[in-house]
Amino acid sequence: MDSQLIPAHLKHVQEESKISLTAIQKSPYDSHPNGLVGHLFALTLTDDGPDPKSSASKLWNSHAEYQESGPSSNAITGSLDPLPFSDIAESLSRLSLSSPTPLSCPNNPPVSQIAGCRIPKKDRCQHSRQALKLLSNIEACANWCFHLLLDPSDNSVAEVTNELMCLRPALESITQKTDSVNSCKKEVTTTLDKLELEVKARQPTCPSSNDPEPVNVNTEHENTPPIERMDIVAQVAVLIGVVCNIIMGVSQCSGNFIIGTLSLLLSLAFQQSDGRLSASHENIIQQLPPTMEAALNKFSLTSKTVTYVVCSCHCTYAPSYLKGSTVPSYPEYCTHHPNPETLCGEPLLDTQASGASLPKKTFIYHDFNDYLAGLLSRINIEMMMDTACNNLTTSLSSPPHFIKTPFEAQFL
Repeated sequence: MDSQLIPAHLKHVQEESKISLTAIQKSPYDSHPNGLVGHLFALTLTDDGPDPKSSASKLWNSHAEYQESGPSSNAITGSLDPLPFSDIAESLSRLSLSSPTPLSCPNNPPVSQIAGCRIPKKDRCQHSRQALKLLSNIEACANWCFHLLLDPSDNSVAEVTNELMCLRPALESITQKTDSVNSCKKEVTTTLDKLELEVKARQPTCPSSNDPEPVNVNTEHENTPPIERMDIVAQVAVLIGVVCNIIMGVSQCSGNFIIGTLSLLLSLAFQQSDGRLSASHENIIQQLPPTMEAALNKFSLTSKTVTYVVCSCHCTYAPSYLKGSTVPSYPEYCTHHPNPETLCGEPLLDTQASGASLPKKTFIYHDFNDYLAGLLSRINIEMMMDTACNNLTTSLSSPPHFIKTPFEAQFL
C-alpha cells in the first residue's frame, strides 16, 4: 500500500469500527436470531448494488475516473488531514505482542544437520549418532546461553558461567573420531569459545591494587614441639622415658615398657573411689605416647634433612625427584672439572644385586627452607632480624667510631 494512503485507510477503519460497534449495541435483533436472519435476507433481495451514477465502477470506468470519484479520491487528489497522536499510538500498540515469550532452551536441531553438517551414510553407526546427538544438545544449550546474555544482569552471567563449566567437560568427553563428528565438534567448540569470550567481556573486573598491604600470619606456634603443648604431668612422664632411652642406654623394648608402666601408674593414681577418671585426668592419660618412638617425636628432635652424594673429589650433588615421587635420583658420574682441561668422571653410585643404585658416599645436611621456617617461627626472632637490618641501613650513612657488631661496619 502506498504511504500516502495509510492515514486515510486508518481513519476509514476507525469510522467503520465505530459504526459497527454502534450498530451491534443498538441492533433490535440481538434477542431474536430468526428476526436478524430475516432482516439480512430482505436486505439482500432489495440491494441493487453500487449506483454507477453516484460511485465509480472499476468495470465500466477508466482508471483515472475511478481515482477521481472513488472512496479514496480525497486522499489522492486533496490534502491529507493530520492524524492525532493517540490514534497512531493505538494502531502501533495493536502490532505489539500481548505478552513477552519467556526464554527457553531451543529445540535441538536434527542429528543429521548439527552445525550445518550432514551425516554421510558411512558415519551413521550407533556411536556416531550418539556423539552427534550429544553435540546437538551442547549446541542447543550454547544458543540458549546466548539468549540469556541478552539480559545484562549479574544473575544471567553467573548462570551462563555455570553452564559453561558443564558444557566444556561434556564436549571433551566425546572421543568419536569420524569425519562428521570431528567437523561438528569443531563447530561447537567455536561456538563455546565465542560464548566464553562474551561472558568474560560482561564479567566485572576487580580493581587491582598497586601497593597491596602485607598479610600478617601468626607463625609463633608453627614449629613449636608438641611436648610444650602437653600437661606438666605428661611432660614429666615422657621425659623420664626419653632419659632412660637416650642417656642410660635402655633399649627400645625396655623404653616401651617404662612408658606403659608410667601410664598405668598415673591411671591408678587418678582413679576416684568409683573407679572413674575425671575429664582433666583422662586428658592427661590420652596425651601419653604409647611407644618410645612416639615419645621422641614429641620433642621434634628429628628435622628435615637433605642427603647429598659426594664424589672422591669432594664435589657434592643434590638429589632430584620425579613428579609425584619421593625416591631421590642422583647423577651416575661426577661432572666436576678440577681444572679446565680435566673431567673427574668418577662413578657416584653402586649397583646392588637387586638392580637398585645407591650412593657410594653421602653427606646429610639440614634443609635450608625448613631451617629458615623454624627460625622465623620463633618468638621475637623475626623482629630481631628486622631490627638488625634497619640498624644496618642507618649505620651505612653514619658509621660509628667503635664497631661492636658486624652490622655496624661499612660493608659485610
